[in-house]
Amino acid sequence: MSQQLIGIFKWYDQDKKFGLIGAQDGKEYFFHISNSQNESDEFHGGEPVLFEMGYDENKRRELAINPQKIDIKDFEAVLELLESKCTVRKVKEKTLAETTDGEEYEKVKIHDVDLFDRAWDKISSSIPEDVHLDLIKNSLEYLNKNRRELLIKFAVKILDISKRSANKESVSRKVLIEKFVQVLPDDVIIELWRKKLLEYSKIDESIFKIKDHAKRRKELIKSRFPRWIYFDVSVFIENAELLSKQDLLNLTRYKVSDTDYLKIIKSKFSSNLTVDNIKEIADLSDKLEKFAPALFDHVNSLLDNSLLIEVWAFTYVSIDFEKRRISKQRYGSSNFLSDEFLLNNYALLSLKALEVIVRRKYKSDEILSKLLPKIFKNPGRLSSPHDTLKAYNLIQFNETKDELLPVYVKTSFEKSLEYLVDNYSHNFFYSCIEFVSGMDEEFRERIKRKLIPLFLVNDSSIRMYDRVKVMSILGNDALAEFYKKGVNKFSDSDKVVFLEIVNDPLYNQLTINEWNFESANATKKLISIIDDQDIRNNELFMRRVKSQIEEQIS
Repeated sequence: MSQQLIGIFKWYDQDKKFGLIGAQDGKEYFFHISNSQNESDEFHGGEPVLFEMGYDENKRRELAINPQKIDIKDFEAVLELLESKCTVRKVKEKTLAETTDGEEYEKVKIHDVDLFDRAWDKISSSIPEDVHLDLIKNSLEYLNKNRRELLIKFAVKILDISKRSANKESVSRKVLIEKFVQVLPDDVIIELWRKKLLEYSKIDESIFKIKDHAKRRKELIKSRFPRWIYFDVSVFIENAELLSKQDLLNLTRYKVSDTDYLKIIKSKFSSNLTVDNIKEIADLSDKLEKFAPALFDHVNSLLDNSLLIEVWAFTYVSIDFEKRRISKQRYGSSNFLSDEFLLNNYALLSLKALEVIVRRKYKSDEILSKLLPKIFKNPGRLSSPHDTLKAYNLIQFNETKDELLPVYVKTSFEKSLEYLVDNYSHNFFYSCIEFVSGMDEEFRERIKRKLIPLFLVNDSSIRMYDRVKVMSILGNDALAEFYKKGVNKFSDSDKVVFLEIVNDPLYNQLTINEWNFESANATKKLISIIDDQDIRNNELFMRRVKSQIEEQIS
């Protein structure tokens, strides 16, 4: 479908069935009845229509195609939308200058906001108030329904006009605002309030009788506050989620009761508090001293332990339960959560929260030594092997680490094996395996079954020396199973390393059978390690050794 425009017939010839439409984009569009879907349609000058854009290539002019009539009642507002560049400035039937009474005025269409502005003074004294307000109300209703993007712009313009006409015999500002409240949605009312268009101040007339200029000016400045608003405060209460922190601070400059103000805040922060909400409330508490206890009580009623830990760990907000104060200025102690509270809520602690304990708490190792056994047994938010190991490494003293190692091995080592192998730490892994070797056979067997496949991965970053040492700690059966399953995957150099460490003839023949002759040096080391008789007994190995030597000589 072609782009559609709103326009008005500037003139229409009933006999010849053609006319000219002035449109909102500032252009004029020629229309002939042949471009209408229904050739029996009748049009008249000054009639509003919605039409599709077209173009006559032969005569090089804009065409209006398939115009549809628009209801006059709705169009009183549509015409307000026509921008100042529009070619339609007036309807031929009547002009504002000729208007003398309300009945005639209702026939007049105002074409744009600029014209409305210029015409205001001319019509305000002679047209009944309800006619003015009906026009404005109809315009606002139309915009709210069809053109929300222009609603605030239009409302601002009308309010600005009413301000300039405040001292003239025209529509009272109070009545005008009442019409606004009836028609405008609450979010637009709040936006207009932010622009300071829906407020006023009550100035004591006695101030103007003060002769001293400086004193009079000072009193006038004082009289600007508190400000008053034209609409009911319930708009703020019911739409508190639209208000920013700055809006809440600005509201203190208006004639709003403390009770209503607290209702607004409670409505904004009614449920599902977040850390950012707590920060905002703390800032309000610091700047609005008289509301601080009430704000604390409200937050305290909504806080759960998880959110309390987040606030304590990740914000510069302090909560003083004794003085009923929430603050961003460190009014209370930064360690407002006790050790007992942390121990009772260990499952809610994240790794970052544990890091905060190390930074803030005195003798943090003592607290961690009590927390970590509980966390290892029931990880809560530290369910990943990475977080569990990190938590263990937060302990600063080796003595405390040694005390906690058995708890870590029993609760977390088995499920963390893959992570520990991928992020191998020599000393820590050795310590864990040594402890595993002293545990029951069933546990050792489970570790062995999981560890051997991880150690047999070709791209393992763990040295063969370390793998053999670990397996030897788990026992000879684990060592034998590891070598038998991996000998065909190991490089010749790794096989030599294994034989050097184990020094057991039982593995000599197996190694010879799986030897790959990757390098002469590795073969030379192998011959120096194993028994000569084992080499002579394997004719195939002997032939390949001679072949390798001949290749080197040649």
